Amino acid sequence: MNNRHRALALLLAAALTTAGAVQPAAAFSDVTDPDTSLAVSVLEGMGIVSGYDDGNYHPDASLTRAEFAKLAVLAMGLSGQVSAAGHRTLFNDVPASHWAAGYVNLAYDQGIVNGYGNGSFGPADAVTFDQVVTILLRLLGYTSADIGPFWPADYLAFADDLGLNDGLDLTGGDAVNRGEAALLLYRALQCDTKEGQTYALTTAQQAVEDVILLSVSATADDGRTGAVQVLSNGKILYYDQKNPLPDELSGQSGTLLLDQSGDVTGFLPDGSASRTVSIAAVTAAGITGKDGAGYSVPASAALVWQGSVYQWETGFANVKAGGSAILYYNTAGDISAVYLPSASDSEAVVLSASPTAATLGASFGLGDSGWSLTKNGASAQCADLAAWDVVTYDAASRTLIASDCRLTGYLEDLYPSADAPTSVTIAGLTLPVLPCARESFAGFSGGDQVTLLLTDGGQVAMALSPSELQAEMIGLMAADGRSVTLSSGLTLSGEFDGADTLAGSVVKVLSDGVGSFTVKALSGGVTPARLDLTEGVMGEYPLAPSVTCYEWAGSGYAVQISLSDLSGTVSASDISYAHCNDAGQIDLLVLDAVTGSCYTYGFAVTGTQVSVGVSGFVYSNGTVSVRNSAGTSSAYLTAASIKDDAAIGISGSASGKLAGMVTLAKATGIVRDDFNGLTSVNINGVEYPISDQVQVYNSDTEQWTTLEKAKAYGSSFTLYFDRTTAQGGQVRIITVTQ
Repeated sequence: MNNRHRALALLLAAALTTAGAVQPAAAFSDVTDPDTSLAVSVLEGMGIVSGYDDGNYHPDASLTRAEFAKLAVLAMGLSGQVSAAGHRTLFNDVPASHWAAGYVNLAYDQGIVNGYGNGSFGPADAVTFDQVVTILLRLLGYTSADIGPFWPADYLAFADDLGLNDGLDLTGGDAVNRGEAALLLYRALQCDTKEGQTYALTTAQQAVEDVILLSVSATADDGRTGAVQVLSNGKILYYDQKNPLPDELSGQSGTLLLDQSGDVTGFLPDGSASRTVSIAAVTAAGITGKDGAGYSVPASAALVWQGSVYQWETGFANVKAGGSAILYYNTAGDISAVYLPSASDSEAVVLSASPTAATLGASFGLGDSGWSLTKNGASAQCADLAAWDVVTYDAASRTLIASDCRLTGYLEDLYPSADAPTSVTIAGLTLPVLPCARESFAGFSGGDQVTLLLTDGGQVAMALSPSELQAEMIGLMAADGRSVTLSSGLTLSGEFDGADTLAGSVVKVLSDGVGSFTVKALSGGVTPARLDLTEGVMGEYPLAPSVTCYEWAGSGYAVQISLSDLSGTVSASDISYAHCNDAGQIDLLVLDAVTGSCYTYGFAVTGTQVSVGVSGFVYSNGTVSVRNSAGTSSAYLTAASIKDDAAIGISGSASGKLAGMVTLAKATGIVRDDFNGLTSVNINGVEYPISDQVQVYNSDTEQWTTLEKAKAYGSSFTLYFDRTTAQGGQVRIITVTQ
């Protein structure tokens, strides 16, 4: 084994125990209450509390008066004055040599603590609820003149009015533990002072409000690492941090606290509503969740994807059905931002085998729970992962993001150098190279054949020799034969041998050289069996979390469809090809006109094509095309007998021949009241869905129009549909008259 192979083997062997340079911080595992956990995280990020040497917070541990005095001083942002205040003895039991002398003395100087009246402070005494409340009210600027003369009753009542003790079942003399103290301090940070300003803001020199905290360990545009990344006013901003913010705060909206230099000193969540949804469908109008709930997204809402910000109306096409998104709401209850999990700034882990939850979590410094997993943009389980899969981590959504996207081709460029490239070009694609992958390019140079393992965001996580791993590249070839869009979504460009007969169809791609490929018709795969969408299986094979589906008329041109377009079952005879991934799951299907989306619908236009053979014979062949709102389609050779103006759907092939045709059934006597909006219509008591691409023709004006305009114009409709609703039929053509 040469050195390069040995390095790769070691990397794979270590893949489940290290995540490279990025180690996202885990929340304290012994803080199980969500409110307490958030409070501890906020305070930790401000440098007010910390855990024990064993990595736990110990929320149930008791707290002394000296310890709470320390917390109060740190909450006031006075840590820089502690040392100077510790050289005096103000209480006989807190000499200058006592560890808490500076904190106790400073708290006394600030007027927030007192002694017992006999010269002692009682530093080791358990701090009680009434004492904590008194300290916090003084910290907020209130005095007995504001609160009342009776202690502790007036103080407890005043604190209750402010909401300091919401959710806590404590009475005046009860001892306060570390978890309860964190909640009380956090609530004090959120409260207004006597002067009317949120207390947390008084501890900062600057503040940036209404931000979404995207990452606490990002790499800034200028290369700075360990930066805080936020979305602010539609822009991605980066800040250095003085106190490392806990990972648990990622994904929260709120206020960023800064010192005079502009470094982050803390983050205060604002409690704005957010919701994580699993995506079933996406349109310009919004998102439909897998639970059937609809979420309207304003056109101006921010869409955060792979470190960039788009407006929803221009960026929604980047949102994948099957994936997940975090929706952020403003005070009016409207969605103000949509966040798509990605890991553009992270290191990557390349798996050597299917991991357990514990080993996968440990790869990123996480536990075996408290995070979600996706693969190729869809929700997944650890069993869905396999060797050579690439996993990254998105802190904002606490999502581990797996990808089995791979490319095999010839290196066209390595920039800026072959030994440490930051980007590479292959098959016309320029791809960023993660820092953890640069070493794997050792020994490669321009013109070499290579297999690249990619993250879900299209970044190179590792380079391999094709002798170690050959990518199986399947995709849809463009009708012009100049590019192939792979099932992963990547588009290869170059010269394609075989394009003359396979353009527009689903092909297997092989790399021949720099910018040169061969495309072949699909063959092999696994034997098709009955597809059961409810059970998520095809025969004995489970479906992968994300399945790429294509449809054709049995040959010729194909289109990509969504698995969500299907329902119930699909017979084995309607499946042309099925591909099994390394996890033993079906991840790609080619179906035979199951939904009808492979056809172009309209009214038939027949013709004749005359050609002269090499021997001088004159050949005459029939042709068919369709006319619809897009004009007249390409004409395809056919021997079928077809009437002009028949309502049909056709599919062609690169050879110019008709690959398939469907004759539409006709329903007359339809009136306006039979329609259910623009989505369905009642035909003889049966509700038929209306295709999103329905062709609508005004017979009176002889013009193509829209369904909305047709319903406003006329009252008599003729509908053409492709099959029964039980078979997945849809209305494809509508004509209207007055």
